[in-house]
Amino acid sequence: MVKPLTICHNDWGRKLGKLIPLGPRSILGAILIIIIIFLVLWRWSDIEKRQEIGWLAHWTQKTHQLTTRHSQADITLMRADNARLTNPSDTVHAIYEEALALYKQENNQRGQADAWAGLGALEYSLGNNDAARADYNVALAFYKQENNLLGQGNIQTGLGNLELELGNNDAAYEAYQKALILYEQVNYQLGQANVQYGLGNLAIGLGKNGAAHIAFEKALTLYKQEGNQLGQANVKYSFGSFLKNQDAARAAYQEALVLYRQADYWPGQANVLSSLGNLEIKLGNNNAARTAYQNALTLYRQTDNRSGQAQVLDNLGDLESKLGNNDVARAAYQNALTLYKQVGNRLGQAGVQRSLGIFERELGNTDAARASYKDALAIYKQLGDRLGQASVLVGLGLLEKKQGNNDAARTAMAEARAIYQAEGIGNKNQSVGLDKAQRNPNSLLP
Repeated sequence: MVKPLTICHNDWGRKLGKLIPLGPRSILGAILIIIIIFLVLWRWSDIEKRQEIGWLAHWTQKTHQLTTRHSQADITLMRADNARLTNPSDTVHAIYEEALALYKQENNQRGQADAWAGLGALEYSLGNNDAARADYNVALAFYKQENNLLGQGNIQTGLGNLELELGNNDAAYEAYQKALILYEQVNYQLGQANVQYGLGNLAIGLGKNGAAHIAFEKALTLYKQEGNQLGQANVKYSFGSFLKNQDAARAAYQEALVLYRQADYWPGQANVLSSLGNLEIKLGNNNAARTAYQNALTLYRQTDNRSGQAQVLDNLGDLESKLGNNDVARAAYQNALTLYKQVGNRLGQAGVQRSLGIFERELGNTDAARASYKDALAIYKQLGDRLGQASVLVGLGLLEKKQGNNDAARTAMAEARAIYQAEGIGNKNQSVGLDKAQRNPNSLLP
């Protein structure tokens, strides 16, 4: 008797062998069964393999699409951030919107938050404060949904800077404190340094130079621990802005300039040179001031920073006006106004129109002065900048008084005084002090 044929050495083979006892007459049948099983297995394997290949191809294609789309969004966002930092303008909006659309397609909330944060920073740099606050709050909501403490801290810092710019000191302090708590929770020292830097600037605005010095020293220590030259330069730059000793201020500016050059940060270098120009004007060094302004202007032009160019040109207008170079001064003001319009910086436009109002008023060009003042006042109202409105109203009051329009002068001055009192500045309304406030809406009346 022939033993059953064992097809293979596993359990399945042994069981099959017991089920099919094969003799000489059934060898061909057994071979046929083996062939059929082999064909079935091969066919099934081939189908499965082709299905697997198709699925892998589909998944690979889908993964590539996802990766590519996220990469496009990230690259677009980086492009927008770079454009915002080097040359903030309305055209940068479109780049952020492009990044935002890509992030929305993938329901990437973190990416959307980052894009909204960038939009907020852009609006802030352009002086569109209401839009900046709205964008920051959208970003904050996304970061909260993601439980992203670092993102929340960055937004609170941005809100603090915004409120500080508007003179909302309590709101600025509250935002900075929230940011500080968030940064401490994630042990983010660079963020803590940025907040201390903001608190220092807040203290300067409140006239608390001692508190400002303490905050700046804390920021400087943290920046040094992080090896952050840019942060150190920013602190040195701020030291220069509030030190009463002008030699010490110049030294701080020079230190900041060295650090900015080491960090190869041209905007910072330009900012310091612009501030050095302001300092030299205070010291009566008009030629040195002009040189500093021209050097700053060159750097701003190299980086195509039109907002920076406009700011320097506005300052040059003030300098040339003071020196009696009226045609040069007017041209500088007009060029500054054009540049601010090109980048959509409404706050800058208002400032230049205010400067033109002062300039034309001092030359006795009443109609031109009144037109510039009214343009500035309209913009400040649109932006909700009450101190800006007050400064222009002071100028209008002085203009109308000079023309003998006492009722109009009294009305303008009363409106200005009401704003200053509401802002806690006081009710001193000497002509010199009011005109100073007119030039700088954030300055206090003496």
